[in-house]
Parts: sequence; C-alpha cells; structure tokens
Amino acid sequence: MVVVAFITAFATVFLLVTGYVYVRTPSRLQQRIVTYTGASGPGLVAGKPSYYQRRLRPYAQRLGRATRPLKRFVQPGEWDRRLAWAGYPGGILTSEELLGLQWILCLAGAFLLLPAIVNTGPFLTLFGVVFGLGLPLIWVDARASERQRKVNQAVPDALDVLTICVQAGLGFDSALWQIVERTTGPLSEELGRFLHELKIGVPRAECFNRLLERTNSNELRILIGALVQAQQLGVPIAQTLEEQAADMRTRRIQRAREEGAKASPKIALITTILIAPAVMCIFLAVMIYNMVGQFTNLFGR
Repeated sequence: MVVVAFITAFATVFLLVTGYVYVRTPSRLQQRIVTYTGASGPGLVAGKPSYYQRRLRPYAQRLGRATRPLKRFVQPGEWDRRLAWAGYPGGILTSEELLGLQWILCLAGAFLLLPAIVNTGPFLTLFGVVFGLGLPLIWVDARASERQRKVNQAVPDALDVLTICVQAGLGFDSALWQIVERTTGPLSEELGRFLHELKIGVPRAECFNRLLERTNSNELRILIGALVQAQQLGVPIAQTLEEQAADMRTRRIQRAREEGAKASPKIALITTILIAPAVMCIFLAVMIYNMVGQFTNLFGR
C-alpha cells in the first residue's frame, strides 16, 4: 500500500506540474528551417512535436546545464558523436540534454523505489539511481547500432542504383536525388541532408566530412574515399562507381560467408547445451520405464 501511495503521489504531482507548463513551439520557423537544411537535422521534426519535446525537454536542458561539471563522470565517452550515429532520437540535440534526461530518470527511479528502504534498505533505491543513469545511454547505443546496421545494409543497393543512373546520363547529384526520393531509411535521410547542405552552399568536401561524422558505416566510408580520390585524380565518376559496386558485391558475399561461419559454432553450442541433454533425458526416461516394467513383472510373479 505504501508503494502504491508513493506512486500515486508522484504521478499526481507530475501531472499537475506538466499541466501548467506549456512550451510553445515555433512551427512556422521550424518548417522553414526543415525546408532549407533538411528534415533529418538534429531536433528538426516536421509536424507536431512529441511529448518529450513539449514537456520534458525544457527540464532536461536545465538539468543538463546545471550539472555540466558532472558530465565526465556520468558520460565518459563522446556521446555527441553517438547521438549523431543514432539520428538524434527523441529530438535530443546535445549530450548535455541527454545528461539532463539521465538525471530525470534517476530522480524518478529513486523516488519510486524510496519505500523499499523500509524493508530492504537502500539497495533498491541505489539500483533505481544506477538504472536511471544507465538506461538512456543503453538506449542511445542500441539506436545507434541499429541505425548504422540499416545504413550498411542499404549502401550496396543504393550504389547499384547510383551506378545505373550515372551510366544512363544523369549527374551525380541528380542520381543522389533519385535515391533520396525513391527510398526510405537512415541512408536516404543522410543523403538528403548531404544534398541540402550542398544546396545552401557548403563545400562538397566539407559535406562529405560531415556525412562521415554522422555515420559509422565502413562501406560508406570506402565509397566516399573512392569518390574523393577520383575527383582529385580526374577519373570518370561512372567508372569509379562501377568498380565500387563490384567491390561492394564481393564484400557483401564475404560478409554473408562470415556470418554463416559464425553461426555454425552457435548452433553447435545450442545443440550441446540444450538438445543433447534433452535427448539423453528422453533415452534415460525410456530406459527407466523399461526397467521399472521388468521389475514389476518380475516381482509381480
């Protein structure tokens, strides 16, 4: 009952506070920024903002700025780059805002588990604090890994389409626009932002560098390196794309073989740990059943 009362009190206070706080979103200005810089930019989301952006984001920003000296202890790595790899989920702009979100979840976890001190001591409350600090980092890492996996999977197909379009007579930028307009996913978003940056006057080399900073794809890094080298040496871009497409297909086959080779020990491990003991238990049960039947017949006579 005490835990239920604490949870109810926390929910009541939270709803009262958020009910009186209204964060105005400059929708027209935001739409113009999305138009000129690309919809995949950090924190730029077309349409209605999410609940986090409207309610929790101001508190996260304030807490992040107030606890900035503790950032190196709570976030020991380069989380700005990981947020970029994750595509800025939830409208998180900087690692400071992520730090504020960690403190919000930390306080919420400690408050919800506070009644457990009466029975089990501070262990559960400490667990709530650690869980609140670590959950956003685990979430961002998972989003970044998933997003980069999708980018790696989309690069070979996008390169094939790009090669066909360039060989058909389209320019490189026009071929990229075809990919952006006809496909969806993280790679399409990053290429769209790359083209928007070119459109507003950012140098091509700097656009390539920014694209590499926002992604952690090996295939994309190799492709961009080959394109930059071809541009510097004056090699026809259609020939470069054709060679890279052939190499990409070869690497794709090799990666599939590597994944297949990695799956074999896993299957053997599962067979050894789960299937073999189960089969042995079945044989043992049959043997015991037959032995019990023989002893019953023997003593029954």
